[in-house]
Amino acid sequence: MKKIITTPRGYICHICNISGLEIFSKYTDVLLCNWPFVFGIIPVPHAKKNIFIDSFNWSLKSGFIEEDASIHAAMYSFGVLDKKNIKDSILFPSKVPELMDLTTKQLLSFPVDKLKKNILNSCMTFSFPTAQKYVNGVYPIVDSVELLHHMFDVGAKIIQLRVKKNIQENIEQSIKKACQLSFKYPDSKLFINDHWKLAIDNGAFGIHLGQEDLLEADMTEINNSRLHLGLSSHSYWEVSRAIRYKPSYMACGPIFPTKAKKMPWATQGIQNLKYWTRVLDLPIVGIGGIGLSNLNKVKKSNCSGVSVISAISDSPDPRKSFNTLEYNWQK
Repeated sequence: MKKIITTPRGYICHICNISGLEIFSKYTDVLLCNWPFVFGIIPVPHAKKNIFIDSFNWSLKSGFIEEDASIHAAMYSFGVLDKKNIKDSILFPSKVPELMDLTTKQLLSFPVDKLKKNILNSCMTFSFPTAQKYVNGVYPIVDSVELLHHMFDVGAKIIQLRVKKNIQENIEQSIKKACQLSFKYPDSKLFINDHWKLAIDNGAFGIHLGQEDLLEADMTEINNSRLHLGLSSHSYWEVSRAIRYKPSYMACGPIFPTKAKKMPWATQGIQNLKYWTRVLDLPIVGIGGIGLSNLNKVKKSNCSGVSVISAISDSPDPRKSFNTLEYNWQK
């Protein structure tokens, strides 16, 4: 196993001729990435190593970190098949590659043949039902059953309950009450943030996971539950990790600065939201700092919908605020 790219933060290996699973039917090689935020593989078409090296270096010079540069390297290998240059391969990708996390770095000490076998065993396929018909408007995220009830009453098609600051017993009771309440509003769909096991046990419509939760959750059990799945993403490598699960929708952000949640990410802006809406074949939801003052700007990105938190939860009249936002989105 030979390293083709090395930096002080980690390295990439190019492993050729992996076969045996459906996902590798077209792409026989993988890039094995070992970075602080990513340890996993990216299936790619066979290409000369300079293809990966040139695009990786171009990405670093453009200001991206190694994790994103790895995704760009894979994008260029797909683009070469369509005779695209590095920039066009990233701006107008022939394919957005899938990043598959590996569970243990002990794999790196295996002989290549044994490593290939373990990689194949790690590559279960996933697929979740689409949420396109539900995320075509304003998607409130609330932190209490009381506020959830308000959103059900005003006819929100999709609502997320995000309970964070509470003891476990209260979280369990809140999710149980929320799911029971949702059964009375069949035209509205309830997603539970983070607490995937409680969501399954209580019959929620869907689960929303952040990237850190994605690494810890039992994705096989979630997939087998047939619930809908929403995932958050903030960068190229997070998007590539997320699309590997074929989620029901993806939330991209933060689009604008937000007080709702402390995040290490720079704001993504409208241009990035437009980009992901254009290149990804699944519903995209904008999130982060979105309110009435910038709603029309977000709408012009052609994303499926918008998640709102403070614009509703901090409002003296949450019902009126939702109705105003929804009206302006749909008009």
